Amino acid sequence: MKKLHLLITTAIAASMWSCDSAEPTVASDDQGAVKLAATIESRSQDGVSPNELAATCRISIINSQGIIRQYKGVSQIDEPLWLACGEYQAMAIAGDSVSASWDARFYKGSTPFSITKGELTNVGITCTLANVIASVGYDTQVKDALNDYKIRIGHSRGWLEFEGDEERQGYFMMPSGVTELQWTLTATTFDGKPFTKSGKISEVKPATEYRVKIKYTGTASPIGGALLDINVDADVEVIDHNESIDDIPVVTLADGDINAPVNITKGEGKRVVLTAFAPAGLSEATLTGDFDLLGLEETAFNLLALDENAVADLHSKGINVASATAEDGSASLAVNFSQKLIGLLPVNTYRYTLKVVDRNGFPAQGTLTITVTDPNS
Repeated sequence: MKKLHLLITTAIAASMWSCDSAEPTVASDDQGAVKLAATIESRSQDGVSPNELAATCRISIINSQGIIRQYKGVSQIDEPLWLACGEYQAMAIAGDSVSASWDARFYKGSTPFSITKGELTNVGITCTLANVIASVGYDTQVKDALNDYKIRIGHSRGWLEFEGDEERQGYFMMPSGVTELQWTLTATTFDGKPFTKSGKISEVKPATEYRVKIKYTGTASPIGGALLDINVDADVEVIDHNESIDDIPVVTLADGDINAPVNITKGEGKRVVLTAFAPAGLSEATLTGDFDLLGLEETAFNLLALDENAVADLHSKGINVASATAEDGSASLAVNFSQKLIGLLPVNTYRYTLKVVDRNGFPAQGTLTITVTDPNS
C-alpha cells in the first residue's frame, strides 16, 4: 500500500497566543483553532494520480447544524481555521464516486474533534478506499465444458461484464442499505445449449476484494452444464480500512454558491432553486424565512408534510416544492423560487433557510439570501 499525504492547511505557529506574537489572535473568548491534515491511502495497483486526488479532494467541517465549511482542492485552504468551542467532525473525500467502473476510485474518511477555548487542535483524516472490489478467476479446465463464457457482476445501480478469462478488477459503490453484489454466469455448452447460473456475494465491505472462482468439477461431456460448480472463494484480499460512514446530507443552491447572496436588480426575472440531497433519505425538511415580506402569515413550512392549503399558499407566491425518493433510498428535494416571483420582489434583502435531517439523524442546512437592488440608485 502507498500513502499519499495531503496537507490540508498551513502550519499554525505554537506562539500564536503569545501577547507579543504577530500571528492572528483568537477572535473571541469562545474560539479555538484547528489544523487539519488528510492522508489518502491507495493501493499500489490502483493507478491513481496524486495530483488528481489533491485537486478533487473535498473537505467538509460539520457540527450539529450541518456543514459549516467546505473546500475543494487541497490548495484552497491557506490559513488557520477559527471555530467556536464545541464538537465537530472533519470529513474528506477524493476521487470519483461511480456505481460500477473499471477505473474510478473513491476515497473517504472522517474524524470527530473538539474545539477548546484558546487551544490548537490537530486533526488527521485518513481517507481509505470506499469501493467494493470484485474480480473473476477460472479453473483451467473450464474450457473443457463451456464456450463463450462471461460473468456480469453488480447491483441495481450498475453492472460490469467480465469476458472470458478476463482477470481485471471492477470497482463498485454500493447504494445506501445494499450489501450484496449479484453475479450471473452465461455461456454455451459444447452441444450449443445455453448455460446460466446466478448467485450473490453477501455482506460486502469497502476496500475488500471478492473474487468469484469458477471451478469445473467433472470430465468433459456434451451435457457439460451439469458438471460445473461455482463458488465465491472465502479467502478474500482485505485492505486495511476504517469503518464505513454514510454520506451526509447537503443543502445547495442550484447553479450557485449557497454561501453567497443572489444579487438581483429590481425587475430582473431569474429562477432560483434551493436543493437538498440525502443519501440515507430524509426524515425532516423545514423551510423558514421572510415569508411576511411575501404576504404570507406562516413563518415556517414542513416540506415533507405540506397540506393542500400550504401548497396553495406557496404556489400563489411563486414557490413550488418537489421531492423524490430513489430506489436506493436516497432523497432529493427542490424549492423553486419562480422567475416571476423574483421579478416582482421589491428592493430588500430576503433570507430563506432550508434545514434537513436524514434518517441517520445527520442534519444539514443552508440559507438562501436574495438581495434586490434599485437599478437607479
